[in-house]
Amino acid sequence: MERINTALFSAVERSGIEKGSVDKLDAEGMIIRWSALHALRSLFPLAGAMMGFLAMLQVIKF
Repeated sequence: MERINTALFSAVERSGIEKGSVDKLDAEGMIIRWSALHALRSLFPLAGAMMGFLAMLQVIKF
């Protein structure tokens, strides 16, 4: 995700004219990829909590 953030910020700096003049398709593609990575990153704690809850109920054993 850090690579995408860096790419977005550098695209803004490269445009040089205005902050809003970055190529819309490039920025949109990077934001969609960032959103997918963020969603995936958010699911790991949820999966861990579910596994911990199931272990607490002794449905699964480690």
